[in-house]
Amino acid sequence: MKEVYICHQYLDKSHFLALYKCAEENGYLIKDYIVLGKKHIINRMGKQILYEHKFFSAIRECVCSLNRIRKFKKLGDKTIIVGLAPYDYRMNKYADVFKRNRSVYFTSWQFWDGSNFPMGDLKNKAAFEEILKTSFTAAACVSKVTECQVKEFIPKTAVVNHSIPVSEYQTKDEQDMGGHRYLFLGRLAPAKNLNYILDYLRQNPEDNIEIDIAGQGKLLEDVQNLEKEDERLHYLGKLSKDEIKAGLHKYKYLILPSKEEPFGIVLLEALAAGVPSIVSNALGPDEIIDNEKTGIKFSLTDGYKGFETAMKKSQQVPECEYKKMVQNCLLESQKYSEEAIFKKWKTVLQGGRHES
Repeated sequence: MKEVYICHQYLDKSHFLALYKCAEENGYLIKDYIVLGKKHIINRMGKQILYEHKFFSAIRECVCSLNRIRKFKKLGDKTIIVGLAPYDYRMNKYADVFKRNRSVYFTSWQFWDGSNFPMGDLKNKAAFEEILKTSFTAAACVSKVTECQVKEFIPKTAVVNHSIPVSEYQTKDEQDMGGHRYLFLGRLAPAKNLNYILDYLRQNPEDNIEIDIAGQGKLLEDVQNLEKEDERLHYLGKLSKDEIKAGLHKYKYLILPSKEEPFGIVLLEALAAGVPSIVSNALGPDEIIDNEKTGIKFSLTDGYKGFETAMKKSQQVPECEYKKMVQNCLLESQKYSEEAIFKKWKTVLQGGRHES
């Protein structure tokens, strides 16, 4: 077995589902998952103690995670997949580890000119990019846009999209085409253009649609206030993965009008359920959704009016055309299965470049 280590800022392993699902049968062993964000480790322990009352198990988990970091510092001549956001100080902190191992950089970030970055500090930019150039053998990029920019630092790149367990999603059938139900699923945040959905309901009281909103975030109060005024809006709280897999197929469309979206795993889930999506042309959704084949797009430059037009258009799609969209979604989802995405990972781990 060829051993692979994954180090990331967060505890969430969902970005690496394809590796965990398919590695062993292909001769690879995911040896360890190292969380480099000590703050996240300690915060997780605190939440487990305060809200889940798991005192001893939380402390044990925290100690184990911190021990993984200690052992990670001593690794040599191993294969490591590194997920650190642009300009994070930990790239420099663990530079020696990355240099003495076969390190693969993994990223979904699309803006590498320094004008827009999710975390870290711009003062780390030069050192961060120099380490990419000198210490990494390859890069796995979640989108084509990301790959085009990361090539500047790491010549051997590949597009390795996120994956989902496609077969676990319940899909539409001929008797269940979604009626007039729409779903927004994600963070209730301004970056998601959630206000477009709320404004649409306010400005189109005659539309015979129902919109469910699921998620958490700073705009929750806005959603709940409108829910009291408009019976077409329903707030569902935060849905579990099992609830999404079992219930997403019941909707006519998924709505994701984001200002920016590095990729959009929820769009893959919609494809797997046979649900077309209404999306902006933000970079991530623009690569995933094919206009009028697997969804309906609007341009961010058109603002709310573009979104409103897309919503109106979605209600006018003939039934026969909608059924074609459903089938297109199901076919497209196979590109993002764990098995399909692992083939891309395998090419990267072998040192090659995957032509997508």
